[in-house]
Order: sequence, then structure tokens, then C-alpha cells
Amino acid sequence: MPFANWSLIHNASTIAIGSCVAGKFCTYGTAVKVECATLAMKSLIEYKFDKIKWDTALHHVCMFVPCIIAQFPEYHSVNWWIMNMQITHIPFTFYYMAKLVKNDLYKKIFRLFYLTTWFPAIMYRSHIMYKSIFRYPEYWYVTCPITCSIIILDLYWTPWKYYKALLPPYK
Repeated sequence: MPFANWSLIHNASTIAIGSCVAGKFCTYGTAVKVECATLAMKSLIEYKFDKIKWDTALHHVCMFVPCIIAQFPEYHSVNWWIMNMQITHIPFTFYYMAKLVKNDLYKKIFRLFYLTTWFPAIMYRSHIMYKSIFRYPEYWYVTCPITCSIIILDLYWTPWKYYKALLPPYK
């Protein structure tokens, strides 16, 4: 199975977990446990397909640490934060759909959905993460480096060349 298929499965599962929590069908704690298992599976798949680079490794560390911490009762409040971090999987689902479809029109539509959802997703995530530094001041030694790392990764992963192509020529 191609890597894009696996990534689409991961993104779809994360969106389903988020929907589960939003619809009150399960708790944040349950959703985080499923997300942790999904993250572990995704890490193995990325390793198998030789997709682990510095950015994916940093991303996985930034997600595994809170997932592990959230398993301790005194840190259950971190579950909400973890699930909100998954918002970027919505644009990534469109990204991988664009890679999988054969029809050029559908590719363009999914790429457009990806581009129009990416910035709102990273802005929301950055805002939540920044606020978490102050919401959980007793965990600053975890939230601060993770927040900085994820914001840097989001900017690094932003498809600037596609946004630039949407702009009129600069005179």
C-alpha cells in the first residue's frame, strides 16, 4: 500500500476521534489513547517507508511526550490540548486525497481545500498551544519547548510556493 494511503487512513482516524469527542461519544482520555496508538502505528509506517526526517522525528517527540504525560491522573487536563493539536489533520487529509486521486480536476479541488484549511488550522493550533503555556504554568517546561517546536514545524511545512502562485505578480 502506498504511503499516501497509510497517511490518509491516519488522518481520517484522527478526524473520527475528534468527531467522537466533539459529539460526546467518548472522552478525551479515550481519544488520546487511540491517538497515541495511531501515532505509534504511523511512526512505524513512516519508518518502513523511510519518511522519518528531522521534522517528522521532532513532531513525533512533541506528540509522544504529552501523550505519555496525559496517562497520569494529575495530568488528564492535557488530553484536551492533545486533541486540539490534531486540527492539522483536516488539511492533511485533503493533501493526501490530492495525491491519491487520478483526475486532475479532483487533484486541484483537494489541493484548494488543503490550501484554504491549512492556515486556519495552524493559526488555531498555534493559538491553543501559546495559551497552554499560560493555562498550565506548572507544565511550562513541557508546553514551552513543544509549542515553539510545533509552531516552527507548522511554518516549515507551510506550502509557501502554492500560496505565492495564488498571488498576483508583484510590480
